[in-house]
Amino acid sequence: KRTPQGSAEQMIRDFQRSGLDMKHRAALGAKPLAKWQNRIADIGTLRELQDVVANLHRIGAGPLFGAGVDQDAKQTTRYILHIFQDGLGMPDRDYYLLTDKENTRVRDAYRAHVEAMFRLLKRKDAAAAADTVLRIETALAGVQMDKVSRREIEKTYNKRTRAQLSKLAPALDWGRYLARIGAGDERAFIVMQPAY
Repeated sequence: KRTPQGSAEQMIRDFQRSGLDMKHRAALGAKPLAKWQNRIADIGTLRELQDVVANLHRIGAGPLFGAGVDQDAKQTTRYILHIFQDGLGMPDRDYYLLTDKENTRVRDAYRAHVEAMFRLLKRKDAAAAADTVLRIETALAGVQMDKVSRREIEKTYNKRTRAQLSKLAPALDWGRYLARIGAGDERAFIVMQPAY
């Protein structure tokens, strides 16, 4: 069926076909990631790191922390920007922190997976890079709120003004970050895990 160029139907069809075209995807390899790899490799200052994080947040990735608009749990007719813990490759902090047999097995398998991904990217230092990823993610996991606490609205509903947000995390230029993610005019936020 022919669909009008630029229509929602045409875009959905093209998106689906692009995902199914395995031959083209295999030929591309990691080339679509090159601009992001270069941006990350070029980070030399805290400001550059903040800008890359903001740009990645705009496309839905969650390095270090996450941000997204959701319903205000205490004013359900309004939407508000939520800022929350994120940045882990595995689904929960316990995978990084608990030392029982099952969590150790999962962590070891994840580390091997991360190394394999670096090898696919042709990184000669794949093993060391995987160790670095695990070290960073384990440090992030160590300050994250556990999954039981994350279910308690009183613990995760922490409304903050822009000034309070800046005081809570002064190393981040919140005005610049918010402008880059398209939320430059926002004045109130839900900080779901302030300790993080």
